[in-house]
Amino acid sequence: MFRQVGWAGFSCPRGIKSWITPRGHKRRAHQASMIRGVASGLMAVNKRRGAVMKKAKRYFLAGVVAMLLGGMSAAWAGEKDSYIGFGLGVFSPGDAAYDSAMGWKVIGGSVINRHLSLQLGYVDFGEMNGPLNDVGKTMTISTTGFEFSAMGHYPFADRYSVFAKLGFLVWNSAWRNRGPTSGTVTTGDATLLYGLGGRFDWSSSIGFVASWEHFSLDDDTTAFSGSVVYSF
Repeated sequence: MFRQVGWAGFSCPRGIKSWITPRGHKRRAHQASMIRGVASGLMAVNKRRGAVMKKAKRYFLAGVVAMLLGGMSAAWAGEKDSYIGFGLGVFSPGDAAYDSAMGWKVIGGSVINRHLSLQLGYVDFGEMNGPLNDVGKTMTISTTGFEFSAMGHYPFADRYSVFAKLGFLVWNSAWRNRGPTSGTVTTGDATLLYGLGGRFDWSSSIGFVASWEHFSLDDDTTAFSGSVVYSF
């Protein structure tokens, strides 16, 4: 039946002895230590991620307040201080295994003066298709986010200007594996964004914007987009 092993004046099965001997105690203690280490590591990651998201939300709310205050100061000066817009663009991930995708964004901003504005926006990066999995289906990434950025403008003609932007994006990504073993993993964080672009004002109310932007996500992503904006 069992292979008997003598120990302390009597015999017992080898499997049982491995748990009741001093060596067995050490093994259990080592396993328990490993479990506690993994658990504490996961708790630390979740705690850090929660702290980052709370901090990002505070920054985002601070940006909203700053934009509103800037808009009020411009309104008191009797200028068109706010704008809204819609844009389409091509979003390209840094990983060449994933395809570029068509995305869109909705933006709104407050003009502080002719050289500075603050902008909020919602960005949808589209659905990026990746490599085939073991059942011949594709992996996909879908990312959305809220942005806040400060923009520095340089007008060089009556209707033309160029700009640089710097801000952050509070984003969320869904990684999907299609097929019989399909599943979804979500990630999210707050990250840096920056970009360059130009604007042409067709009239005092309507303008066209072309821009290049870089987003420091899990996989760095760049976007080329065009937008139509309405100032009021």
